[in-house]
Amino acid sequence: MAGMDSEIVLELSEFDISFDKMESKYQRKLSKKTLAEINEILRVIDSDPETAIDRILNLLEKNPDNPILKNHLSAAYSRAGQYDKAELVAIENYEKYPDYFFAKTNYAQICIWHGKINKIPAIFEHNFNLQSLYPKQKTFHISEFMSFMEIMSIYFFKIGENDTAMRYYDLMKQLDKNHPATKQTKRTIKPPFPLRILQKLFGSKNKIR
Repeated sequence: MAGMDSEIVLELSEFDISFDKMESKYQRKLSKKTLAEINEILRVIDSDPETAIDRILNLLEKNPDNPILKNHLSAAYSRAGQYDKAELVAIENYEKYPDYFFAKTNYAQICIWHGKINKIPAIFEHNFNLQSLYPKQKTFHISEFMSFMEIMSIYFFKIGENDTAMRYYDLMKQLDKNHPATKQTKRTIKPPFPLRILQKLFGSKNKIR
């Protein structure tokens, strides 16, 4: 990994982070009515994932070529405990829309779960910071930042580059130490001592999602 440090964003000042809603090109292809229904679905996706699945599938019939809906469908299947379907949809979404950011991160997460760590660099076109991945974009939503940093931190941890993994984690902590992605990253790269012992004894391939 010689020279890797120069490819990693070490300062939050390198770009702007937005906490407000940001409209992507795929959102602009959806009607206001559809966007409003998606917001309603997201409010119940945790409490009633089965209903969310039905509603998303209905929207997909009217908007079959939109990766945002596929992304939410994968999440709904996961919330409903239908992990095989969730992974299948996420993989299909990445294969069809490799430029969609959350298709990248969701597929990368699947690769991490299945121990296919070597696939991570290619998913992000061998870019290890957001600015090089999207050079024309100057502002990133916090969800984009946190998702990317979580993947990168875990990736470098898994390949034994612990110092680099900590740099990504420290940036997440600097922005929002209580964010779910920050906490999940900490659990992965800085697990409690008893869990570290178990991981050494039995490995961590059978991670429970």
